[in-house]
Amino acid sequence: VKFLGVRGSAAACQASASRLDMGGFAYHDRTVTGFEQMCYGVERDAFTWATEPQRGVTSGFVDRQNTWVADVSSLGLTEQIVGLRRNGRRSIRARYPNGDPELSGDWLTGAEQGMGGGDYLK
Repeated sequence: VKFLGVRGSAAACQASASRLDMGGFAYHDRTVTGFEQMCYGVERDAFTWATEPQRGVTSGFVDRQNTWVADVSSLGLTEQIVGLRRNGRRSIRARYPNGDPELSGDWLTGAEQGMGGGDYLK
């Protein structure tokens, strides 16, 4: 556990832990006497860290899953976005373990498998 400094919010503490490539964080708000607004980071892979609920403390793990979010509200879309596209072609958002979970055990072969192309074979 490493002291990261005094931060104004749990979000700021989490951002500090993320910038320093920490595995987790713990933030003490103004109600925790002696630890007011103190931010701590947990070294990645140092040990398994299981937090205990405590009043005035916000803690969690740092997301390392390349989660991307796009705000498209300014586009004024009238229809729901039904799929992820890249250069006009369907993109695969996730693979389990190698494509469609409904076809687990089959093999994906063919052209441009990574862009939604290809065929499943037994």
